[in-house]
Amino acid sequence: MRKRKHEFSSVFAEQIERYLRFMRGFERAFRVEEAILRAFDAFVCEREYDGDLTQEIAIDFAYSKPGLTSVQYAKRYRILRNFSEYLSVYNPGTPLFDPKAVRGRVERHPAHIYTDEEIALLLSQAKALGPANSPRPIVYHTLLGLLLSTGMRIGEAIKLDVRDVDLKEGLINVRETKFRKNRIVPVHDTTLRQLREYMEARNRFLLGAEQDAFFVNGRRNRLCYSTVVATFIHLARTAGIRSESGQGPRLHDLRHTFAVRRVLSWYDANDDIQAQLPALSTYMGHAHFEDTTYYLTAGAELMARASGRFENYWRDEE
Repeated sequence: MRKRKHEFSSVFAEQIERYLRFMRGFERAFRVEEAILRAFDAFVCEREYDGDLTQEIAIDFAYSKPGLTSVQYAKRYRILRNFSEYLSVYNPGTPLFDPKAVRGRVERHPAHIYTDEEIALLLSQAKALGPANSPRPIVYHTLLGLLLSTGMRIGEAIKLDVRDVDLKEGLINVRETKFRKNRIVPVHDTTLRQLREYMEARNRFLLGAEQDAFFVNGRRNRLCYSTVVATFIHLARTAGIRSESGQGPRLHDLRHTFAVRRVLSWYDANDDIQAQLPALSTYMGHAHFEDTTYYLTAGAELMARASGRFENYWRDEE
C-alpha cells in the first residue's frame, strides 16, 4: 500500500508552501527539495516544536534518518539552509546557518564584492597593458567592463562570436551556456558604446583577416580561458587587490559584484525583491534558485540594507 504523503501542518507550513510556489516559478520540478521539506515538517510536528528555524533544529533533522551517507546528510541540511536564506529576505532576523556545519561536499567559495575603487584600479591597469600597439589594453578593458556590467560568466564572454553581439540594438546572444541554454542579454548604453569602440579597434587590428571570435588576442585568435585568468591575476596583483602569494579576489567575483549591486539598487529603490529575483535569475542564466538567492546574503552592505528595510517596515506599522 502506498504511503500517504504528509500534509504540511507544522509552524513552518505556510512558509514552506510559499517557498515551494516561489521556487516552481523558476520552472523547476523541485521534487527532491519538496520531499525533504515535507520530512522536515513531519519531524517538527512529531517534536511539537513551535520555535524559529534555527541551525540546531536543522542539524537535528539532517541526522534524524539513520544510514545515510555524509553527502545525503549534507544535502538535507543544505536544503534547510537554502530555505532559511529565502526566509531571511523577508525577515532579516532569521538566523543564517553555518555552511560548514554539516559537511558532505565542497562549499561555495566566499564571494568578494569589488568596491568602486577596486574596479577603477582594475580597469586602469587593463588600459595600461603592453606591449605597444597590442590590442590587449582595449580587449581586457572591454572584457572586464562587460563582465562587470552584465554578470556574464567569463567562459560565455570569450565564446562570443561577432554574430552574437548586436551593436545596433544593444543585445548579446549567449549561446550554449553552462547549462546548455541560450539567453539574450541586453546591455546598458555605456557598455554598448564601449563595445562599438572595441569593435572598431578589433577590425583595424585584424586588417581584413577572417575571425568569428568577438574577443581576439594578439595573434588574431580567440581568447584562451587560462590566458585570461592569468592576465586578470596580473592586473589584480598590480592593482594591489591580490597578494603575490595568490590570495585574493577572483575573476568570477566580477559576476558576484554585478548581482549584489543589482539587488542593492532594488533595495535603494524600495522595489519588490521577490518579484525581481526571477528576472535576475534569467538574466544571469542560473539553473537553480539557490544560485540567485546566494547573492541576497553575499555582501555585508546588502544585509545592512535588508535589515534597514525591515526596521523601516515595522516603524511604518507603529
